[in-house]
Parts: sequence; C-alpha cells; structure tokens
Amino acid sequence: MKDTQISVFLFNRTGELARMTAHLAKFNINIKALSIVDATDHAVIRMITNDADKAAAALLELNYGFIRSDVIVVEIPDRPGSLSELCAKLSDAGINIRYIYGTVTPGGGVASAVINTNDNDAAEKLTSG
Repeated sequence: MKDTQISVFLFNRTGELARMTAHLAKFNINIKALSIVDATDHAVIRMITNDADKAAAALLELNYGFIRSDVIVVEIPDRPGSLSELCAKLSDAGINIRYIYGTVTPGGGVASAVINTNDNDAAEKLTSG
C-alpha cells in the first residue's frame, strides 16, 4: 500500500523530539511508523502518520525543515526469513531498496515494512495481494 512519509530534520539535542511529538499530538496526529537516524548535531526523523497534510502543516508552525516522499507499506509474516524473502523478491525483479524500516505488533503474527525503492509502483504491484 502506498503512503506518504515525512522526513523531519531536527537538531540532535535534548527535548527536540519531545517538542515535535507533543506538537503533533496537539493536532491529533498519530505516528504509525518511525525511524530515527542521528549524526553529531542533527537527526533525521522518518515517519508515517495518520494524516500527512496535517502533520506537514503542524511542522511548518514550528519551522522544522522536512520533505515528503512516497513509500510503500508491506505486511509480512512475523517469522524468521520473511524479510529475506521480501528483499529477494524485489531484488529478483531488479528493484533496489533505498531504505527500509519496520515494526511488529507482539502476538499479531504480522510485521509492517516501510520501504522506499527506485520503483515504488513496481514494488507495490509485486508485493500486494
């Protein structure tokens, strides 16, 4: 399934993530998936929310720099080898995975992988159904 990811650029200092997430919560924005990559002085927050447009508007209020990008969200079984099978399927089709992050609900038997590729349309077709 296609979705919109927002990548936010934050200073890597105490309280910034708390400030951003509290502001999003004021607008009833739910973060459904999250990945954080840090460097010495900044961090890149990649997230999927329940409303990308509202999240973008809220982030603008705080003058945060961000970009929107298309991703696909794929459900896979929560078992050893599932991610490997997904990666092989995409690789065999000539699709390059630029990045991937995921989440698992304990006891649910299903994991979700957020993926950005060189061809999200083809990847979505290959992984749906």
